[in-house]
Amino acid sequence: PAMAAEDLRGRERYKRAALTSIAALGAKVIATVSWAITVRLTLAYLGSERFAVWMTISSLVLMFTFADLGLGNGLMSAIAGCFGRDDRQSARGYIACAAVFLSSIAGVLGFLLWGTYAAIPWARILNVHSAAARAEAGPALAVLLACFLVGLPLGIVQKVQSGYQLGFSLNLWNAAGSVFGFCGLMFAVHARAGLPWLVLAVSGGPLLANLLNTICFLGWQRPELIPRAGDVERGRAEELIRLGGLFFLLQLAATIGFQSDNLVLAHVLGPGAVTEYAVTGKLFSVIPTMLSFVLVPLWPAYGEAVARGDVGWARRTLRSSIGLGLLFNVPMNVALLFAAPTLLRWWVGAQVKPSLLLFCGLAMFGALQAVSGSLSVFLNGINVIRYQVVMATVMAVANLTISIFLTRRIGVSGVVFGSVAAQLFFVFLPAAFYVPRLLQRLEANSAMVGQTA
Repeated sequence: PAMAAEDLRGRERYKRAALTSIAALGAKVIATVSWAITVRLTLAYLGSERFAVWMTISSLVLMFTFADLGLGNGLMSAIAGCFGRDDRQSARGYIACAAVFLSSIAGVLGFLLWGTYAAIPWARILNVHSAAARAEAGPALAVLLACFLVGLPLGIVQKVQSGYQLGFSLNLWNAAGSVFGFCGLMFAVHARAGLPWLVLAVSGGPLLANLLNTICFLGWQRPELIPRAGDVERGRAEELIRLGGLFFLLQLAATIGFQSDNLVLAHVLGPGAVTEYAVTGKLFSVIPTMLSFVLVPLWPAYGEAVARGDVGWARRTLRSSIGLGLLFNVPMNVALLFAAPTLLRWWVGAQVKPSLLLFCGLAMFGALQAVSGSLSVFLNGINVIRYQVVMATVMAVANLTISIFLTRRIGVSGVVFGSVAAQLFFVFLPAAFYVPRLLQRLEANSAMVGQTA
């Protein structure tokens, strides 16, 4: 009966992960279509300069993705463990701590925005000149940042849903948020509203969806998870801060390692090289993005499985995810290697002419994402973060050093081969020794707990 129960739980994890993947893909399609129509509508409506302001401030908000200091990912991992142990009281405690921390972060950042807003020359920073753009640049950015800050504590429920392997539900709400934002945009365009109102319409749609999701989830689906007085405890707060801090450092190291290629190219070869690399890299990023829809839902499933002592499921799933990922990634990247020149001509014309070496490097790097993605999701799921922080930091330093060296000798493709070399020597090679021993240790601990029980 125990084995049968484990099999049922294992199949349930795969079912939830599959539903989450399908819902995430659907939400992405809706968001992409909505964004494409939004760009077409607003470019003509706003004019080139005000539209450029919108695109610029939207990209600036991506810099604030670290604003939660890793607490969101820490909360999701902690909740997955609570789910595996059927521990609702601890789950409420983590939710309460996250609510206090994220609300405090949002409040502090909001106060800083309010205090410095009038003194910052937004128009000069954004380099706009027309009267309309200069008048709307500051208010539009303030609206966007305000929506982002309000969304920090509202995003807690999404992390809780992910931890309980209910990602399909949150992705449906994400799709609804895209629809709400698109409808708001249509209304704002019809009313001939200014840029700040358009920003509020598009950013407020997902915000409204998050609010409704929170009300439905905590009000009807899981009212037992509503935090109560006394749920904020020092031990849980310290654990959440520790876990969130490690995730923050991991995100920071990964960003330095993999998002600095454009800076290296601009410094070594000039802006023209950035265009060649960025456009071509965008094309090759499609395949790893598709794979991530399958891998990411396994994150909380690993945490719940190990918390229940089902280490065998985690081992099998890790092995399968790497194998199936390679079966998908390698042929797709090889096919894209041959199709890329034609696809780029269709997309951007003759403006970008990458070398064959760049195509080969990007295809190789894309194929390796099947292994690195599977490993990172597994290690994140079981909260092995300190090891990843150390290796990611070493990898980031090596990546920058090798990329600069190779770029000076072989050109644009040097940054890609630098990333490939850094991953092979500082991610895959250590993992080949570390992960099997980690699984053995987890299985031994699970067996000891079973004997004690």
